[in-house]
Order: sequence, then structure tokens, then C-alpha cells
Amino acid sequence: MDYSIDASEIDEEQYLEELRNDVLGVLSTCINCRFCLPACPLFDITTGEIFHGGSGITRSLYYALKWDEKGKDELKELREILYSCMMCKSCETTCKNSSTGTELLTAIKKGREILVEKMIGPMPEQKKVLESLEKYGNPYDMNPADRQKWMQDLEANPMEDGGKEVLLFIGCTAPHDNYAEKMALSLVEVLNKAGVSYGIFEDEICCGHPALSIGDNYIFADIIEKNMEKIKSKNVSKIVTLSPHCYDTYLKKYPFEEAGNIEVMHYTQYIRDLIKDKKITFSQKVENKVAYHD
Repeated sequence: MDYSIDASEIDEEQYLEELRNDVLGVLSTCINCRFCLPACPLFDITTGEIFHGGSGITRSLYYALKWDEKGKDELKELREILYSCMMCKSCETTCKNSSTGTELLTAIKKGREILVEKMIGPMPEQKKVLESLEKYGNPYDMNPADRQKWMQDLEANPMEDGGKEVLLFIGCTAPHDNYAEKMALSLVEVLNKAGVSYGIFEDEICCGHPALSIGDNYIFADIIEKNMEKIKSKNVSKIVTLSPHCYDTYLKKYPFEEAGNIEVMHYTQYIRDLIKDKKITFSQKVENKVAYHD
């Protein structure tokens, strides 16, 4: 889906047919070798039902579309299968290394989009997330005024009209998670000490990743439009994100070519560069290896 297109301009039947063809096209390369099953954490922690592994999930989707299954009960069963996926990409990595390189997650995501379009998806509890995104601009049911107060208490520099090197995008989780909050506070402290010219949006809203992963492209497109308008108005040229999900979403899904090809970095990449440029120095050497797991 082109997220720069107004959702009202899209023909629903044509869109569904395009999604269906996309899924069938992706999964036509799967040979059902099942090498992906042992790599799947869901398959590992369940009793080993085939439909809990990568190829089982995607085969269920493939045949539902191939046989043009329209029954509501069958689609609800398909919904349970598709939304059970943890989206960790282990199956896809294994397929790339050992088999045909089928983009299994792409098919699962598009399958979710189909179910949302047919008003079968998402899972009932996920609807609250989408409602919160629409109403509050975040998935946690947090009132925008409360979130803005939290952002101000962060004591980071507000983003002004131009004149800032970096937009620091905090994301939705930090106000609700103790570890993420500590990360945000520490990152602000590091940037301040390094003398970085940065700012935050005190009225920041979600990047849209939850809507994208659930399969609601209309809400996602609306979030993109709101964020793009704000980014353009503040003359942003570089975005540094706290969350790897925000990083991935901004990097791959936003039409930044419209705003002059904005650079997107995860904070670990940005800090690496600050260290290389000697804007961050250390008084002593630390003999440790550190891995960042996203």
C-alpha cells in the first residue's frame, strides 16, 4: 500500500485482490520443506502443532486464499493462526539460509491486512490498541496531556523551527516502562553532555508501528500524514530513535523523499558516531563486550 495515498481513494475490492495476489505470489516460492519449524519460538513452546510454525501459518493462509475461503468461522480460525505469530523473523532467516528465501513475514503481514479489511481482524484485545492510537496518538490509552507532561519532565530540549541537528524521537513505551524510561533519561543526559544540537516533540505521537504490525493500514497512513506534517514544519533533517521499532518504521515506511531524504538512525548508531568523532570520551577503558538485542 502506498501510504501517501488518501485511503478514501482506494477501491476496497481492488485493494483486497492486490493483497491476495501479493500473498499468493510471495508464498508460491515456499516448498513446504518445514526447515523453519524448529526455528519458531511459538512452535517450540507449544505442543508442536504444524500451524504454530512459520510454514504452517503461511500454508494456512495460502490455502485459505487459494480456495477463496469466505466462511466467517474459517476466517476467525485463520485469524487465530495469523495473529499467533510473534513476528520475530526466525523462520524467514532460516528459509533464507537453508531453503528458498521465502518472505514469510511479508505474507503474514499482508494476511493480517486482508483480515482487517474484511473486518475479521484484528484480535478483540488488539482493537483497544487501535482505538487508543486513533483517540490519543499512542497505543497505551495515555491522555495526550499526561504524556506531554511526562515529555516535559524529561527535561530534553524542545524542537524549534529549524536550528536543530537532530530530532530525538522518544517513542511510546518510555512513559510506561521503567527500563525504557531509564534509557530515555540516560540518552538525554548523554546528548546534553556531548553538546548535541537536538530537540524533541513534546506533543509527540506514535510512529505507527503497532497499527502496521496489526494490519490496519488506514490508521497507519493517518499517523504518517500527521508525523510528516510536523517533521516538515520543523525542518527536520535527521531523526534519532530510542526504539528499534520506530527506527525500522521511519527508515522503511515513511516517504521521507518528500521532505528531502531525512536521515534515520537508531540511538546506538548515533552514539557510535559521537564516540568516533570524539564528542564522547571515556576516562578509562572498559574491558567488556556489549551486544544490543533489538
